[in-house]
Amino acid sequence: MLFAFSLAAQTGDLTFHWLNQSTGLSELTNAYISENTEGVVWLSSNDGLNRYDGKNMSVFLSNLDKDKNTTIVTSKIFEDNQKNSWFSTVYALHCLSYTQQNVQSQALKSGKYSDIHAFHFDKTTQNLWLKADSFLVLFNTFTQAEKVCGKLPANAVRSYPIFDASGRVKAVASSFFYSGFSISYLTDNAISHDETFFKGKEWGAMADLPIYNIHIESDTVIWLPSSRGLIRFNPTNKTYRVFNTFSERLSQNLRLKTLTDVAAFQNRYLWVSSVSNGLLLFDKQQERFVRQDTTAWLGNRLMNINRINNIYVDKNDNLWLSIWEKGVLHTHIKKSKFNSYLKPENYKDNRITTAIVEDKNQNLWCAVPEVGVFQLDKTGKLLHTIERSRLNEKIGSLFCDNQQRIWLLGSQNIYLLNPASRTLKKINTSDVHGYNKMVQISDNQFLVLSLFELMSFTVQNDQFVQKTMMSLNSGHYLFCDKSKRIFINSENSLSVYAFEKNNFTLLKRIEGVGYINGVTNHPTSDTMWLASSKGLLCLNLQKINYEVVNDSQRELSKAFNHILQDKNGILWLSSNAGLFKYQPATGSVKQYTESDGLQSMQFLPNSGVALRDGTLAFGGVNGINIFDPNTVRNLTFEPAIQIATLKINDVKRFEGHVNAFKNLVFTHDSNTLTFSFVAVDYSDPAKNRYKYFLSGYDKDTVDANTEGVARYANLPAGDYVFNVWATNSDGVWAKNPKQLAIKILPPWYQTWQFRLFLTLLAMGIVYAYYRNRINQIKKAEAEKRKEAEFKQKEAEYKQLIAETETAVLRLQMNPHFIFNSLNSINSYMHQKDMDTASDYLTRFAKLMRTILILSETPFIPIENEIQFLESYLKTEAMRFEKSFSYKINVDDDIDPDEMRVPTMLLQPFVENAIWHGLSNKSDEGLVQISFYLENERLICSVQDNGSGRVQKKHDPNHVSKALSITEKRLKYLMPDSDSKLLEIFDLKDPQGNALGTKVCVYLPPTL
Repeated sequence: MLFAFSLAAQTGDLTFHWLNQSTGLSELTNAYISENTEGVVWLSSNDGLNRYDGKNMSVFLSNLDKDKNTTIVTSKIFEDNQKNSWFSTVYALHCLSYTQQNVQSQALKSGKYSDIHAFHFDKTTQNLWLKADSFLVLFNTFTQAEKVCGKLPANAVRSYPIFDASGRVKAVASSFFYSGFSISYLTDNAISHDETFFKGKEWGAMADLPIYNIHIESDTVIWLPSSRGLIRFNPTNKTYRVFNTFSERLSQNLRLKTLTDVAAFQNRYLWVSSVSNGLLLFDKQQERFVRQDTTAWLGNRLMNINRINNIYVDKNDNLWLSIWEKGVLHTHIKKSKFNSYLKPENYKDNRITTAIVEDKNQNLWCAVPEVGVFQLDKTGKLLHTIERSRLNEKIGSLFCDNQQRIWLLGSQNIYLLNPASRTLKKINTSDVHGYNKMVQISDNQFLVLSLFELMSFTVQNDQFVQKTMMSLNSGHYLFCDKSKRIFINSENSLSVYAFEKNNFTLLKRIEGVGYINGVTNHPTSDTMWLASSKGLLCLNLQKINYEVVNDSQRELSKAFNHILQDKNGILWLSSNAGLFKYQPATGSVKQYTESDGLQSMQFLPNSGVALRDGTLAFGGVNGINIFDPNTVRNLTFEPAIQIATLKINDVKRFEGHVNAFKNLVFTHDSNTLTFSFVAVDYSDPAKNRYKYFLSGYDKDTVDANTEGVARYANLPAGDYVFNVWATNSDGVWAKNPKQLAIKILPPWYQTWQFRLFLTLLAMGIVYAYYRNRINQIKKAEAEKRKEAEFKQKEAEYKQLIAETETAVLRLQMNPHFIFNSLNSINSYMHQKDMDTASDYLTRFAKLMRTILILSETPFIPIENEIQFLESYLKTEAMRFEKSFSYKINVDDDIDPDEMRVPTMLLQPFVENAIWHGLSNKSDEGLVQISFYLENERLICSVQDNGSGRVQKKHDPNHVSKALSITEKRLKYLMPDSDSKLLEIFDLKDPQGNALGTKVCVYLPPTL
């Protein structure tokens, strides 16, 4: 029998989840329940240590000899400063590595013990407190040192620390095998003395009192579950009080027997377990028990929980019950949002509720076809039952008219119930096949829908007149709007009729609506909400058409069995998948299941009513749920998130606890990763939702729904961060994700080291090629340099030869001039014209000096050549007593200081012009010297007006070497020139008479 009470801490019924061997539990006797800092629950069994995160069960066994019962875990788990978990078995102590998840076992060195029990861990000193047989032992988890602190009383079974105000252990309480308990007081962690309680004659009627577990509230309050009740004991003054008084409602059926364990809840309450009275709730303020549960709902079925061995409440308000040889049950104390009534009292009890109505006294009438009709008050208390045997048929539907009469629609008949007197009146009807729905047209006229017809009932002076209005193929649902139009749902269609003076006029037939199971008004007057097998429909009463209401998760596409609207305009829809809350303003949908306190996941069509006080009631297969929509609150805590497992390449499982690492590194051929993650939320693990995002790979978050699995195939080399978010069972998302950094190493040929090696190799090859090329170039350059040097030397030799030959050629011309000049000087001397001889000699000396200076360089500026020629011409003019004149012309385009000509180039031709062209001329001779540019050539010409070369050909004594010498000079100076370098023109008049000679030397403009 389940008794429920409205408490500040407890608002609804508890639905439990069952852990047994089918869910991975190693063994069904679990004496110790605990949790670590991550919120993960650990179940100590006779066959190892079980780790449960709400989704996965992992079993850890000791590695000692199993013949010595080392698998029987005798303690909770205790976390050290490195998050390693310590626990004890009968003969040994064990440490479960946080990172590697392997167990290291060791026997104690201080003695050969056969009953070890770890009961406290001091994080400051890192000492693990142990009861080893009858000895108190401190084991330092860091240094592995052991210290025996004294001997506990004999037969001590379990020990518990008692703390002083500073949080240090001041004493150790121990329970005994058969009766009583003791307190061992400490001085400097050594036992100073013991006191024993509830054992021996000094305790009178309380002597030899069995106490199995102890709950230490403070150093002045200790709670002792015993065979006499719950004892509150003050160890300071040795006073106690026994509580076996129950609330009035509980005391009627409660026969208190041995209590086994205690767990605190919200500072005010204590959950207490027993061997035959099930689960109890004790209110410390009222100082009495206020709740009892002897059966537990496991989804859609009952379990007897009269015997509970151990009890535990975790930090998130989950209640854990250990029933030896059955396993562990757990539920979230605050998860339940709905109170259930008319729930079955035993396994064979049928409480399928098909209809609910409210009378004027706010009592509920509930149709349970297999049992009858129940009357409940608004608190759910059963007031009256109309047995089915009294009706002799099943009542499937109820209707309350505006006169507060209750109509019972049976499988064959209709009954009129007076709620006040509870009297029934049977209405004789025609042979029908089950009544489905009833509506009121006026105060005295009603329409009733059966499977194959629509009937009219009229009440006249307590007489009932019935009339068949129309035949139907399959009448399912009936309702009317404010305009009194009649809507009949048959199979997949909805027919709309105007009804006046008992006449029906078909206005419209709408197809595709499915089976309609409930109707409620829309906030606007011209529409209605329909609960249909096709989902939630919105019916437009003006256009007489409908639309299917959708949501992002397609929750509203389910088949709905009924619909109610609360005073805030929020819709509540029942189904075969629980209860749904829909807010039209926001479009949000919330699903509620058995873990929220529902009677079951399955509700019945058209079974529900909105009550006058704003509460709602829905009927289902295990009774009804009555609730105030304003008090339905979600759990607000954010779940802790864990990456439970990681598979590599779909085969190999990551060895170790993934959650212990912040980053992992994998090789390039281990790049297919499958993550399994879980929200550590035990309220209803199947409803936790997930989303994940792999930064560096995913473009957006991925909705994992409730699966909790993400797979990434063939991840490229790179750095990634795996992020996963989760909700609690009520859809509250964790703000911060669980993160794991992942690095996929590239293959060796893509590593930076290999790339560096390739780069260095390439650079080495390039450098070697470069050096080789440089060497080749240097060698070629050396060869070229040698060749150039050779050519230069050769050129220098040639130049030297040319200059030598040129100098020689010049010298060949100079003796003739010198000979002539010396003869002239000699002639002046014979004529005793010493002044002229002296003047001539001076000019001759300067000229010779100039010749010697100029002969050192092969090329001189035109200006210097002109100066030399003027000096020469003046000397010759003096010798010839000024019998000729001369002109020197320089083209304006020529810069005489910059442009160069071979040294003493024109002197031979000037000399020839004077000596051979003008020497025999009777009149005054003229020598013209010109420098001008023509056709990109520098032309140097010497022209005279003498007798010409024609006459000289007839002179056998004349031999002129000027032409040949000059040609040789030019060839030496310009060996690469292919053009003509020297040309002589004989000048004549039109009659062929000689007018003189012109010599042209052709030079490049730059030398």
